[in-house]
Amino acid sequence: MGAYYSVYIDNFPLVIEKGNVPYDILSIFQHNDKRVLNSSDVKKSHPHFYSEELEEGFGEEAPYYFYIASKDSVAMRLDIAGINYERMRSDFEEGLNKYRDALSESHKHSKEIKRDIKQRFGDKRAKPTKRLDIKSYDFDAWITYVKRTLKGRIESHKSGKTKSLLIPSYCFSYFSETMGFPYDTYDSRYLIRVALDIFDCKEITLNYTDLVLSEYMDSEDDLLDEAKEYDRLSIPIFGKAIVLTEGSSDYYFLSNCFNILFPEISESIHFVDFGEVNAAGGASQIVAFIKILAAAGIKNRVIAVFDADTAAKDALKALKGITLPSNITVTLLPESPRFFHWPTIGPQGENIEVNINGKAVSLEMFFPNHLLEDKEGNKYPVQWKGYNTSLKQYQGEITYKDDIQRKFREMIESHKSGSAHLNTTDLENIRYLLEFLIENLRSNYVNVNL
Repeated sequence: MGAYYSVYIDNFPLVIEKGNVPYDILSIFQHNDKRVLNSSDVKKSHPHFYSEELEEGFGEEAPYYFYIASKDSVAMRLDIAGINYERMRSDFEEGLNKYRDALSESHKHSKEIKRDIKQRFGDKRAKPTKRLDIKSYDFDAWITYVKRTLKGRIESHKSGKTKSLLIPSYCFSYFSETMGFPYDTYDSRYLIRVALDIFDCKEITLNYTDLVLSEYMDSEDDLLDEAKEYDRLSIPIFGKAIVLTEGSSDYYFLSNCFNILFPEISESIHFVDFGEVNAAGGASQIVAFIKILAAAGIKNRVIAVFDADTAAKDALKALKGITLPSNITVTLLPESPRFFHWPTIGPQGENIEVNINGKAVSLEMFFPNHLLEDKEGNKYPVQWKGYNTSLKQYQGEITYKDDIQRKFREMIESHKSGSAHLNTTDLENIRYLLEFLIENLRSNYVNVNL
């Protein structure tokens, strides 16, 4: 008979299907979303999953198996994976065109088909053929019908009364897995993406208790491990967004701070450590790597992050005239009002305050404020070095850079060991930077002006 899994938005069953969980649905969860709860816990926290029959068989220690993630976390993961309305529309149109091509042959014989329906079922049964809407059916119609259907199901679920909805569409189906989305290009995450915009909810829950208790899988198994092994060998559903940085130190600070600040999407983004394979870093090397990724046709989302300084801008000139694919973006570190008036040392003298945005902003400038100041609370100045004639500006670098890095590394390691904790103030600058990167990954890419 088979075992079931279900996907719930709060206490509303969005999907209840027989068989194994599709890998595309699994990809919206992380390992740390896994929960194994007993019967008494479920009765308190998730009563809609509670089963008297299960408790009769196992007692209060009856096991329930879930993956549970907040709505906001799932939304971010979907956005980072590129599961957005733009992609849905593109896939819908591609699938619908295939469907229309297939129907074109059958339409040649439409008269014979109608005549056959008429003979077998009578005139009344022949009338529905007039409702064929394949020519007018499109993505906007699908979205409208899905939202109308889900809202109707929510009302029915709350009232306990079945509410019928009439949608005059031959193509749309209440009951199909895809609800009228072309099967050839459908991804199960699409329905979840639309549902998130409808439901006022807190969490998404995958309940696979029945799969374990029916021995379709072992209680110790992690669905994500199995799915990711398949994904590695076959379909790239779990492909992470890739972040390229200029060096190993940038990798260390960004990846560690990201894991501390955004654990709910830590498995959605991979920071590349070139030092691990003894590969050279630096702006010019990253530009060369971007070209390789573009030429190789990599499907992962990629964002390359460069210092907002003269050296990076000079290196990025090598990308002029190259049209990067939409999944690869290039960005400088973000501008900030903090950098409008920063002390500098150079030909004009010492402690001359200037706007260093785009000229001398490196990752260290987003470290805790107190690490960027001396004992008297004065900001460490940026020192101007070589002059770039083509860009007509100097290259700048903050003084005491090595000391700043060392002190922040010690703070991070102390936090990881539990001997001390980084507070909100310590991380406010780097949070600003990471939120900038996440937003770039979630939205449609706009490359820096090269």
